[in-house]
Amino acid sequence: MNNQEIESANIKEKVVEVADVVVCAFTNRHLKDVEIAIIEGSCHNWNYEQIAQY
Repeated sequence: MNNQEIESANIKEKVVEVADVVVCAFTNRHLKDVEIAIIEGSCHNWNYEQIAQY
């Protein structure tokens, strides 16, 4: 992995982490695996079919 890929991976992890904190604050539950997959897929600019395969 080059530096740009590492930075991108770190940003995606932070996006999921922040989303989880927000969801937990409002619903008292953590993100489900499918919700995490959708967020991560969105970070990759994937469509729903690509996310479903992820």
